[in-house]
Amino acid sequence: MGKLTALKIKNLTEPGRYPDGDGLFLELNGKGSGRWLLRVQSNGRRRDIGLGSLKGVSLADARDAAFVTRKKIAQG
Repeated sequence: MGKLTALKIKNLTEPGRYPDGDGLFLELNGKGSGRWLLRVQSNGRRRDIGLGSLKGVSLADARDAAFVTRKKIAQG
């Protein structure tokens, strides 16, 4: 886990999805504008769960939120 760094995120300009690992993605709309997504599988269905905007949620917070969300899904 941990393909992205704060510096890499700051320098991204091309819109698209950038994986961090373990299902966590940064979906970038433009420079400095985007959202964090967690891709999980639950009950045989793939789901993308929003974790917040890039401006409001740091990389570390997104990783923590992804960990907590995966843990809750595993517990049912």
